[in-house]
Amino acid sequence: MSRGYNRAIREKNYAAGFLMVLFQKLLTSSTAAIRSTLEKRLILLNEQFDGDKEEILSEFLETDLMDETEVKEFYQTMRTAGIEEIEKIRFLVDLAKKCEELGPDAKTEALLELIYKFSSEEGNPELKFLIFTEFTATQKMLQQYLENRGFTVAILNGSLGLEERIKVQRDFAGAVRVLISTDAGGEGINLQFCHIVINYDIPWSPVKLEQRIGRVDRIGQIYPVKAVNFLLKDTVESRVYEVLQWKLQKIAEEFGVDKTSDILDSSEAESEFRNLYINAIVYPEKLDEELERITEDLLERAKKAKEKWDIVHGGNNITNEDAERILGIPLPYWVERMVTGYLISINRKVEKTLFGYNLTWEDGEIMENITFSADEGSKGLCEHLTLENAKVMKLVKNLPLFVQGEKVPSVYIKELPSAVKGYWSLWKIVLSTAYSQKQRILPLFRVSTKSNVRKILSNYLPVTSM
Repeated sequence: MSRGYNRAIREKNYAAGFLMVLFQKLLTSSTAAIRSTLEKRLILLNEQFDGDKEEILSEFLETDLMDETEVKEFYQTMRTAGIEEIEKIRFLVDLAKKCEELGPDAKTEALLELIYKFSSEEGNPELKFLIFTEFTATQKMLQQYLENRGFTVAILNGSLGLEERIKVQRDFAGAVRVLISTDAGGEGINLQFCHIVINYDIPWSPVKLEQRIGRVDRIGQIYPVKAVNFLLKDTVESRVYEVLQWKLQKIAEEFGVDKTSDILDSSEAESEFRNLYINAIVYPEKLDEELERITEDLLERAKKAKEKWDIVHGGNNITNEDAERILGIPLPYWVERMVTGYLISINRKVEKTLFGYNLTWEDGEIMENITFSADEGSKGLCEHLTLENAKVMKLVKNLPLFVQGEKVPSVYIKELPSAVKGYWSLWKIVLSTAYSQKQRILPLFRVSTKSNVRKILSNYLPVTSM
């Protein structure tokens, strides 16, 4: 594999190189996943497919493995092969079919044993399970396998519309015991009536793993959440995962955070972790070196995140009173105003419905029956849109410090001693009632030392009240 990958990279055929890595990930998911993808490639190579390319690439559009540009390149690579390679693909398809005829994967049998084990331990024959996979072929295989053994199963993936997703959520809250979801299908869904998550396939990004568990670990959850991760023993992926989790846990403990997402930007992290896994699979001898590099990078990010926190919060722990005050902040309302205001400003459709909103984004995506309220979202009538959504988080990150046409303040005081260092800001405080309005302009200077900054600044920055 390493030789083939290096040859593809030398020839600048990056999609072909990634295809080799992706096939290995499909193989660790299930025999059904690799067989299904190889069959689709044969169909493309034999020019027997006349449908939409999204149909043939549905497996990969469910995951975060590729962006749109890579999907297009990947599609062309899937359609390109010599006669010798086509014969190899046919051989592998036949081999996969023979494996399936021998019985289920060992991984699938382990899943069934785990379901029985949890049901027995908790004394609940109707215990619910949320199972995550990365590929729809694996999803369908598991659905058939469990249904043949008497389980009620629902599936959730990115191909389902809003009404279908709401129905699946209601069914799972009712009689359905097992929900098998892809990452794309699970976005924005609250499932706090289930408390057991099984990650049948492990995503490359630890942030994505936390988001999966977050589907059940929400307000309203009354049981301790249990999560089980499936890893194939003695594989490069399992070693990367185990070492990475250990290092991330140490960093989290050192900086006092609970989640990986507290110290990582999800979009940057997904790309970096993907590259880590690819390099580990192709160049296993460099694994320790790669892990050391990414650990140092994560440590540096954690330090910067903590510095920002200390600047804003002064390094003090949050008290119970602070927590109560924070809980009173109308964040859902702010998110609603930000999203709807942005879409209106770029002339996109924002339609108020009986239960929420229908939103049309700049890329053409239409979100129907959207609510920004957790209470409304938990009823299952609407999809709850929060800061966890990639589009919403992108808006937050791109919020301008100053709007167009606004004057940018600039202050320079030549005589100010060099020893005075910190953060200076100017605040406008307004108090309004039905009968009057008062306002004050207040300068604020924050430093990390205990020097008498107020006395020093009084010579240069007199406080002006209005």
